[in-house]
Amino acid sequence: MSNDVILPLVITDAGRAALVNARNTGSSGVIISEIALGSGLWSPTATTGGLKNEVKRVSSFGGEAVAPDTIHVSIQDYTTDEYTLGEFGLYTDTGVLFAIYSQLSPILEKDAGGILLLASDIVLTSPDAQNVTINGDGISLPPATETVKGLIELATQAETDGGADKERAIVPARLKAWWDKVRLWENIKNIPAYAKRWPTFSEVTDKPSNYPPVAHSHESTEVKRLVGIELFFFASTAPPPGFFVLNGSTIPNGVNDYPELAASGSRFITISGNNIILKNASDFIRGKGSSGRSVGEFEGDAIRNITGTLTSAHAGGAIAPRPLQSLLDSGNDMWFGATQFDASRVVPTANENRPKSLTALICIYHGEL
Repeated sequence: MSNDVILPLVITDAGRAALVNARNTGSSGVIISEIALGSGLWSPTATTGGLKNEVKRVSSFGGEAVAPDTIHVSIQDYTTDEYTLGEFGLYTDTGVLFAIYSQLSPILEKDAGGILLLASDIVLTSPDAQNVTINGDGISLPPATETVKGLIELATQAETDGGADKERAIVPARLKAWWDKVRLWENIKNIPAYAKRWPTFSEVTDKPSNYPPVAHSHESTEVKRLVGIELFFFASTAPPPGFFVLNGSTIPNGVNDYPELAASGSRFITISGNNIILKNASDFIRGKGSSGRSVGEFEGDAIRNITGTLTSAHAGGAIAPRPLQSLLDSGNDMWFGATQFDASRVVPTANENRPKSLTALICIYHGEL
């Protein structure tokens, strides 16, 4: 069987004297070479010279200094021996009982099929732990710390979620379960109002009191865009994040989903209930200047008037003669000449008036990235 309870050993006067002597003479220190196991049930003191009822001595133990004033010792017995363990003592290579422990009830019962595993810490009154060497052939099983490799308990999900435990380790699965919960939007506390938009200047904290001009540069993505006011032209088939194409489409529930765009007063949108209707920007952009036209309003096509006079049967350019036409009038067959005006004879024509153009995606910024 095993016992992982930390047992406070008593350092004997002889053991303390050996430790002090090692420090004063500059020797290699105290070497623990044997551990005695016994069945005595009693309360040892610093003047103790040995065990009450020693059963056996073992070399299957290990240990190390885990702090300047603390030594961790682990005892193992893999034999088939049977005994009641009530006491044990640490002996130096010179036969001095360095430390001892016992209690009034059995520590554990060792049977033939069982393995004894026992761990204990020795706390010194001065930082001399580095002067004690554990010279067994077993393994050391100290409690793990930030600086000591050793045994450690894994945290439960509740301990992981609580975040207050400083002794247990967190495994990746527990950490992921915690993160999956806390990163949910509904679990985030104190969400700022601008969590879905750029903060206004007044919302920025820790601003300097003065803003002296300093030479600097910004990426184009850092330039503040005006929601609903500016138009942007893109040479792509789809708009980048944060933009709507002005193609006459409707944004369902756009007033709630894009409040800045809805409140921008843009002339390129129309509010219909909770929906936002985008203008259809398929026409050419003209400067307002002093024309008196309204920004955001569309104008129909028009051309300046074309006039002309035909003075003879000879014609050219957009005017061409046509074959003689016959007209019956009161039984008389009359012939007359005709002309035809056709602008396509001299210029390209289509079903709309347009200059030479380059097609681009005209978009409006809606403020949500």
